[in-house]
Amino acid sequence: MNPSEDLTQDRVASEEGPVGDYDFVVVANRLPVDRTVDEAGESTWRRSPGGLVSALAPVMSSHSGAWVGWHGAADEELEPFDHDVFHLVPVRLSEGEVRRYYEGFSNATIWPLYHDVIAPPEFHRTWWDTYRAVNRRFAESAARSASRNATVWVQDYQLQLVPAMLRHLRPDLTIGFFDHIPFPPLEIFAQLPWRKQVLTGLLGADLLGFQRPGDAQNFRRCCDQILGVQFDGERAEVTQTPQEQHEDEENERFRRAYTNAMPNVTSRRRARKERLNRDLPTWIARATSYPISIDVEAVTEMASLASTKRRARQIREELGNPKTIYLGVDRLDYTKGIRHRLKAYGELLNDGDLTVESSAMIQVASPSRERVASYIELREQIEGMVGRLNGQFDTMSHTAIRYLHHGYPFEEMIALYLASDVLVVSSLRDGMNLVAKEFVVSHLDHTGALVLSEFTGAAEQLPDAIQINPHDIDGFKEALLYAKNMTIEEQQDRMKGMREQIFAHDVEDWSTRFLEDLSKTREDNLGPEPSTDELPAVGHMDRGHGPFPTPAVEEELQRAASVDNLLVAMDFDGTLAPFTTDPEEARALPLSENALDSLADLPNTSVALISGRPLDFLREVADPRRKMLLAGSHGAEFDLSVAGEESPGLRLSDDQRAALEQATQAVEDLVRRHPGSEIEHKPAGVGFHTRTMDDDEAAQAAEADAVQTLKRIPGVMLSPGQYVVECAVLEVNKGDAMKTVRDVVQADVSIFAGDDLTDEHALAVLGPDDLGIKVGRADSVARLRVTGPEAMSHALARLAHLRRKHSAQADWHDANATD
Repeated sequence: MNPSEDLTQDRVASEEGPVGDYDFVVVANRLPVDRTVDEAGESTWRRSPGGLVSALAPVMSSHSGAWVGWHGAADEELEPFDHDVFHLVPVRLSEGEVRRYYEGFSNATIWPLYHDVIAPPEFHRTWWDTYRAVNRRFAESAARSASRNATVWVQDYQLQLVPAMLRHLRPDLTIGFFDHIPFPPLEIFAQLPWRKQVLTGLLGADLLGFQRPGDAQNFRRCCDQILGVQFDGERAEVTQTPQEQHEDEENERFRRAYTNAMPNVTSRRRARKERLNRDLPTWIARATSYPISIDVEAVTEMASLASTKRRARQIREELGNPKTIYLGVDRLDYTKGIRHRLKAYGELLNDGDLTVESSAMIQVASPSRERVASYIELREQIEGMVGRLNGQFDTMSHTAIRYLHHGYPFEEMIALYLASDVLVVSSLRDGMNLVAKEFVVSHLDHTGALVLSEFTGAAEQLPDAIQINPHDIDGFKEALLYAKNMTIEEQQDRMKGMREQIFAHDVEDWSTRFLEDLSKTREDNLGPEPSTDELPAVGHMDRGHGPFPTPAVEEELQRAASVDNLLVAMDFDGTLAPFTTDPEEARALPLSENALDSLADLPNTSVALISGRPLDFLREVADPRRKMLLAGSHGAEFDLSVAGEESPGLRLSDDQRAALEQATQAVEDLVRRHPGSEIEHKPAGVGFHTRTMDDDEAAQAAEADAVQTLKRIPGVMLSPGQYVVECAVLEVNKGDAMKTVRDVVQADVSIFAGDDLTDEHALAVLGPDDLGIKVGRADSVARLRVTGPEAMSHALARLAHLRRKHSAQADWHDANATD
């Protein structure tokens, strides 16, 4: 069947198609199972390895869940079947469709384009036709499987048209999309001939998730510049445009440009400006980052097994027990920078900085897309480099590079991590790189070093890695030597920071956060009728360096200080107050305290604290002078008296009180089990603190125990933080608190600064004119950043100075106007 025939068949569908039985549907290129054939020729299915499958299996088992995907064999029709916790709905692909849709458009057009054009993308119209036809088939299969008002989660770049096609088929569905690879900047994405159609396809989703804030920002900018759909922060109001009737709908050019299965869209504002029908379908699309992670529990469990440790020792012995083992683990792909890695390592051998007797490199390059020409050529280049280096430096008993061109089971990979001293990740562009996270978590003793490309998503989450620009070969070589010579103390210090981040944000946290946010999207109502004026441009994100405000921070502070009515809201721990071993001893830095005190005394200026701390602590420690609006316990408690407002009281139902009592008892038991840990009582929750524990490994084990224990209690919401696991029985967060405080003071501009994951809720509700500041190096939706509480104190002092200056000038103008 040619692609035109595929497309003609797949275009025939009705908006009122059949409704299925499953209230949660995953749509992915592949099913979560692999086929195995035994010696007798009997085929069976087994669950595929990987974090995505592990993360979604519990959701599938607790809901009525179905997974739509290709089963891996061309020209084979399979009926839906059940395996493990999954109901599986196979999608048939012909040999030609695999070649054009998967090997062609997905992996020879989209993949190189989205990875900074490291290899030139190919643009073929027949590939596009098949890509669109196959996406339509996936969408129809999902539409037939989903029950009324079900949730559908579409995965990755192979299925970018499915969200809009699904919305057209089943407008009752809640649709999420997650992009596992980078999303390119406008200047690169604009090369795609079908750029409008791809953006339109993606905008059919209620929630779009990306690996990094920069990827989400790239997508939003492309929508603005290519489709005219502007985002207000993370949110855009999208309107479907009327379908134009063309006389020659079977025309080849028409079919490639348009499809009734996926109508065009525009912004709600533009639809009003062009006076389109107000009854046209309109919805809210959100685009933000949800960095994916790993199954921490599975990696930790495998790394703890005696058999895994024995295998790790055996691997070192087989290599001759070198002092340092470097490890690279990649798919054989041109984006992974394997050639750069081999070049740097080879030069170190040639320079005499490394020898085959003292060092060895293991390079695992698992087969990938072996029928694609660029991958065939890459394999030949890499194997040629390995052969030359081994031929030049090998001895009878030692090999320079142990090259392994095949995949390995999970247990062998963990043994390789344990056997290695340095993991080298040299990707030229990578959405995340989960191998880096698995290596860090597998080293239970906190030893080892991670050399990590700054062009990976993981680099933003793991700032304690030795970060490199893989194109800088000299810098790459220095990093490899630095890792080799790093002291145990520095290794443990770096690994501790990375492990904290990964343990707090594992793959279960990733899927839970995305699905919780997706479930809330249909509760979001359209805003008031839009004007046709342009929205103000959103500034770029600045990372901040040093204690004093950067030019970007200075510019924003000057803008905020000049408004008529200003709200300055702050988190406490990690933002105003550096972390301390004893949480009760935490105090705001004097410069921050004085700056906030000064701001609170100025006219038309409100100061608020929004913290996880109980309200009593905020009153007694953070605001003894009673000048600030206070929101404690993540928004469960308020003191709005300084604004002359009655503070909402804290009311717990009988079920909530019972859940709090059970959680408190559980944390008391945890404190007894983990000496050195502490409990923090709150009116609507309880906190389990490990900062006071002497041993970091024991502290992490205690936190993991706390998460596993507390998440089993019905009615309890968990918020893991830095050295703390907090739980609450009221479903509130700092975003709710920020909205309450903002409504009270009616500020023209609101500022919020915070350091922790819980602060992201408050940062996310800020408007385009507001200012969000991230304190520290963690991932964030904020567009400005300072390095820590000290830098924040200088920024606050600067803001107080600018605000006083503005107030004095306003008084002078008022006095002159009176005269």
